[in-house]
Amino acid sequence: MSLKLAAGVVVATPATIFGKTERMADKKSGKTRKVAGVDLNAACFLWTPDLENTGSWLFPVLVLGDEAKTRNQIVMHLHNFDVRTAALPCELRQELFDMLRGCAISHGLRAERRVFAAKNEAPTQTVQPPNEKPLKRDKHAEELIAKADRLATAFLKSLGYE
Repeated sequence: MSLKLAAGVVVATPATIFGKTERMADKKSGKTRKVAGVDLNAACFLWTPDLENTGSWLFPVLVLGDEAKTRNQIVMHLHNFDVRTAALPCELRQELFDMLRGCAISHGLRAERRVFAAKNEAPTQTVQPPNEKPLKRDKHAEELIAKADRLATAFLKSLGYE
């Protein structure tokens, strides 16, 4: 029914979820969490790191008996995926997004493919600029700047600005 990942994380895959509603509908089989007004067990969620703590279950992708609520949940999770998974490792985020995208596509929803890059843990090296000599005064450039300033001042005076 579920896929075991590293560190004891249990992920229910969409392929194992759909088609097994009879067993999932049995509320005596374990803990449930109310989503969209319906009690759902762990098999209805993409990620259940702790089967005893229903607050840790993420991404309900199957609302039993209501296709519209299922589609709504999937669309909602696609939109707020980054917020809900910001603290998770990139590898797990990638797996969860791929499964959520598969759920969306299987329900006829559009979902773009995304790739989550690993965070760079290496310290950034700073490059020191070379010691530069101060620039020499350029009389010609100073004369051009002074002339442009005089012309701009004269133009503004002709417009009535001072």
